[in-house]
Amino acid sequence: MVALVEKYGGEIEYASGIDKAIVTVWLGDKPITDEELVNLVGLKRVEYIDLYGTPITDEGLEHLAQIPSINELQLSQTKVTDKGLQQLASMPNLVGLHVHNTAVTEDGVEELRKTLPNVRVSRSRIAEPQNQDSIPK
Repeated sequence: MVALVEKYGGEIEYASGIDKAIVTVWLGDKPITDEELVNLVGLKRVEYIDLYGTPITDEGLEHLAQIPSINELQLSQTKVTDKGLQQLASMPNLVGLHVHNTAVTEDGVEELRKTLPNVRVSRSRIAEPQNQDSIPK
């Protein structure tokens, strides 16, 4: 796992104490793939993963959903959709989710909250291109 983070120039934060478990992983704006996220599954105490601006999709969330210790995920500017959010419903400790500039809708967020009522989701939708004809001259 450390090799994966180093491969992309990401960062890791370790817990203090004897075991020095990894608690935070920053891979924002790195070209990590859905398939490579399987390497994070062995992290037993990771609490925060930043995947901002990566090319991950709903398929990659299958791997993250196997890490119950995660309490916050940064998924803004990824290719995640409502379908992917439903995979996160199995994460009992998830309380913070950032999905700005993704295809996640308010309906998808509400569906997730049925299972995780305490999750805080920060979201803004992908900006729609403006029609040049509708702009006043």
